[in-house]
Amino acid sequence: MHPAVKIFLGQLSYGGKVDGELKDDDQSVISVLARVYEKARNALEYRADHLVRRAAIERILKRLMVYEKNPTELAKLLLTELKWARYVSVTELEQVDEMKLAQTLERYINVPDTGVPREWLVGVASAQIEEMFNLNRDFGKFTYFAFQALKQKIKVPDPNLDLLIFLAVDKIYSQSDDQQQAYHVLQLAEGNVSETWRLVNLAKNHPQSNRLQKYVSNQTGALLLLRDIYFANPVEFGKLVLNEAA
Repeated sequence: MHPAVKIFLGQLSYGGKVDGELKDDDQSVISVLARVYEKARNALEYRADHLVRRAAIERILKRLMVYEKNPTELAKLLLTELKWARYVSVTELEQVDEMKLAQTLERYINVPDTGVPREWLVGVASAQIEEMFNLNRDFGKFTYFAFQALKQKIKVPDPNLDLLIFLAVDKIYSQSDDQQQAYHVLQLAEGNVSETWRLVNLAKNHPQSNRLQKYVSNQTGALLLLRDIYFANPVEFGKLVLNEAA
């Protein structure tokens, strides 16, 4: 088995605990996880739900930030509104620590003025916050695996090729929107906002971007099937992998 495949398989949860935070006897969490994984079998439907929630978070933040700049108060108000509007379940709400959310908001509110549009920052913040509620940690791992798989096939002499391939995979294979893509680049840029803004715009205006997206669209059939099989039954997928490795 290829080392990269072995690492990828070792990162999956196989329908079990999320980051070791869930209790074995927490039936409500297990039930919600089952629904989340079932929904992930349809990438468009799965992403649609998360895009709606991300957009709602962005919309609420923009409204709240007109009169409230304190991260602690913002976090409290945001959680309250998301709960009232039922954008998050009780189980998802319990996964997010209010203080951690406030710290996340503070990082975006206190970014030095370096020419990065504030509206763009709020969009990126909404993507990070939305992922904090997400019980499904495995969907994103398939994005990185698809990136590694397709990267081996593409030979284009360009210093920014990895960035272009990753964003093409994130958009086409994982159905991420602009704000989610920007947040994923921010993670790769180790939290450097100015560098993320530069990289996102570089990719957006790059002449190879559209060609790479079309190529990714034509090459992800097997990867889509792999992801569908996994989310159809993560536990059985894990047993199958163990049998194949034996």
